[in-house]
Amino acid sequence: MKIKQLLFILLCISTFGVRSQEWMRDVKSENPNFFEIQAAFDSYWKDKPVEKGKGFKAFKRWEWFWEQRVGKSGEFPKSTILYDETVKYKANKHAQKSQNSTSTTANWTFSGPNASAGGYAGIGRINCIAFHPTDVNTFWVGTPSGGMWKTTDAGNTWTTNTDDLPVLGVSDIAIDPTNANIMYIATGDGEGAYSLQNGAGDTKSIGILKSTDGGLTWAAALTASVSQNVLIRRLILNPSNPQNLLAATNLGIWRTIDGGTNWSSVTSTSLWFMDIEFKPGDANFVYATSYDTGGNAQIYQSTNNGVTWTQVSSFSGYSRINLAVSANSPNLVDALCANTSYGLGGLWYSNNSGASFTQYYTGNCSNNLLHSSFNGSGCGGQGYYDLAYAINPSNANDIWLGGINTWRSTDGGANWALNNVWTNSQTSSVPEVHADKHFLAFHPLNNSLLYECNDGGLYVTNNGGASWQDITNGMGISQMYRIGASATVADKVICGLQDNGSKEIIGNTWFDVTGGDGMECIIDYTNSFIQYGTYVNGEIRKTTNNWLSSSVIVQNGGSGVDADGNWVTPYIMHPTNNNI
Repeated sequence: MKIKQLLFILLCISTFGVRSQEWMRDVKSENPNFFEIQAAFDSYWKDKPVEKGKGFKAFKRWEWFWEQRVGKSGEFPKSTILYDETVKYKANKHAQKSQNSTSTTANWTFSGPNASAGGYAGIGRINCIAFHPTDVNTFWVGTPSGGMWKTTDAGNTWTTNTDDLPVLGVSDIAIDPTNANIMYIATGDGEGAYSLQNGAGDTKSIGILKSTDGGLTWAAALTASVSQNVLIRRLILNPSNPQNLLAATNLGIWRTIDGGTNWSSVTSTSLWFMDIEFKPGDANFVYATSYDTGGNAQIYQSTNNGVTWTQVSSFSGYSRINLAVSANSPNLVDALCANTSYGLGGLWYSNNSGASFTQYYTGNCSNNLLHSSFNGSGCGGQGYYDLAYAINPSNANDIWLGGINTWRSTDGGANWALNNVWTNSQTSSVPEVHADKHFLAFHPLNNSLLYECNDGGLYVTNNGGASWQDITNGMGISQMYRIGASATVADKVICGLQDNGSKEIIGNTWFDVTGGDGMECIIDYTNSFIQYGTYVNGEIRKTTNNWLSSSVIVQNGGSGVDADGNWVTPYIMHPTNNNI
């Protein structure tokens, strides 16, 4: 099947969207507008408590993104507008060069944020990591809206050459093991499973791109249209045949045997796949998992290198599943299953190459390893968004699981211990590492190195998680809500970031000043030591000593002035009276 046929199939499929969420069940419109979706959400959550990991925050981000972009009647704009304008800009820029235009280009220099103290703090989300086949110090990471970044010194410094791509989301990376200059990236943000209708707020895919010169230039391998809301979460390359790749997408599994020139759809395009793995040492066996908010996520197996597929599980009540394999036990396949509340549904294993599965751990509200609590007590989680699973290639009894926190088992999954926690305000018995885990990977050339991709960046441990090092510094991957600049001190700016708090730059140095999500922020125009930073829904924090200390001056979740505001609550300082 040629590349163009994907576009035809996209046009023929009704894509999964917001309506699959529980709060959308009563909406009858075929294509609901923004206000219909918003009303359904507000009605569902009206009398329910808001807890971390229950999907509330994901919707509020979606709502904030679209509320300022929809038409008067709630109609959504054309979802390809950013891509279209990028294409027009590049065409105009090329035309200007051809005509020897005298027009000038603004002189912009990247300022950050590009540094953080690590732990609870971070710079930005990372979706995936891929390793050089022979150089232990060279690897690449993919981000949801900051492109792909490369290090050649084990994370001490980073560079990128994807800034000019039409989309800056990278969900997975595949490197040719025989020639590291040949690489593939799955574009878009594959973790955008929460809402996919009308473009949502996530980075949509333009397909799979291929480079044959180490990422200097890119060409389309599998083409998609931004307007069709394609999500590609995993892209795997056959280590014994680098021309053979498989992609797990919201339109089924796609396969190529000629390095991306031609692709074929090998499963039903009505199935959404989120994970896919080759059996270690035998690429004829491939395992994949579907995604279904209604609770019908399943495991599929292929015994002929992905040409045909068979459902090998009969689960009930699971929405997302992640798989893990280990070269230490090639016939083993483990499955991490999130339930319809996106907490831990259960852990399963197969010791016969995926022919059958047996449950070895049952998740419930008292041992929910996907919950935000340090002891796994609580219902629900964020399994639709952050779900990571890995088995040590050298020791199949060493299993790692990531949700909001990271857990480890050293006895094959019989017992689990907290390995790192998102905030040490809960416990100081384990290292503090940024919340929301998206990918766990052992270094194939040094299995003592385990890498964690989370909402704060990239962390690594070389001692089984006794300590973790943040190696994200140097990347420009932050997702920024607002900035505030000083009127009295040059190069002093504060900014609010998604998931990574508020940060301040003074000169060339960045400082973490608040946590969580950072929103609108202001520096007093009469005194740069007086500043304001915001958390979600209008919780405003003030400092009078440049964040040596601060206090909450407007709370959220209360009444009166402390009642919830918008997700990003607007507020301004009076132009002539800084006390107002």
